Amino acid sequence: MDLRQHVASLVSVFLALVVGILVGISLSRQESLEARMRDLTTEFRDIRQENVTLREQVKMAEKEREQRAGLEKSVLAALVGGQLDGARIALIYTDDAKRMEFECEPATVFMTAGASVISETVIGRDFEASLARMKPELAQQLDAASEVSAPLVAAKIGEWVAAGEQGALTALNSLASVQTASSYRGAPDAVVILACPREEDEARCQAVDLPLLESLVSKGALVTVGLGENVPAARAAAYRQKGVVVIEAANTIPGEVDLVGVLRAHLKEGSKTAG
Repeated sequence: MDLRQHVASLVSVFLALVVGILVGISLSRQESLEARMRDLTTEFRDIRQENVTLREQVKMAEKEREQRAGLEKSVLAALVGGQLDGARIALIYTDDAKRMEFECEPATVFMTAGASVISETVIGRDFEASLARMKPELAQQLDAASEVSAPLVAAKIGEWVAAGEQGALTALNSLASVQTASSYRGAPDAVVILACPREEDEARCQAVDLPLLESLVSKGALVTVGLGENVPAARAAAYRQKGVVVIEAANTIPGEVDLVGVLRAHLKEGSKTAG
């Protein structure tokens, strides 16, 4: 065998080895891909089954919520139904209503009691900051001779709610984080302030809540304050010092029922006084 044949033989052997290695790698990759596909198919099947289970759980939760809502409505109707027939109620939230986590929406409670909620006013958490940004516009809106401040605007809100002045409050809606709803047609029979002040909210309480309350009282409004759960005693005492009834845990159904009872007593007393 000459040198050329020997080289050709070696090359053939080398090529055979390379081809064998490539085929082996290809088969290995194919097996790996097939195994991965099987794993993915199993995972997808598991995810689909989990989604089916979750959908069933969501349906059950929705059904339970509907049943609970129906039970709460029937319980409320039994507890407060007819107690405020014909009363016109104005609601003022000095905090984010979601943060108070009402077990039942206050408007629903009062309407179940037979009242009409003629206005709902929400003074947002960024009320003071928005005042600082909008002072020139607010000064024009308020015809303020002095510098616009949170206590001044809060007192004006109280004055306008007590009088049922929709126009002024609606204008503030775009200027100072004040949200308004309902008609505001005419003076309400009673005003309910709903708040959930925390320990660190003393400055806001002094700048917003108390001037609002003082303004309402000075205008002769019948005011009741409902506070959320776990409100610091000092915050509750600050409201009571203004001579109004304060209901704590007013975000719970028992607290909301107490609110209705207090309003009923106040309205009866007011009608006797007027008579």
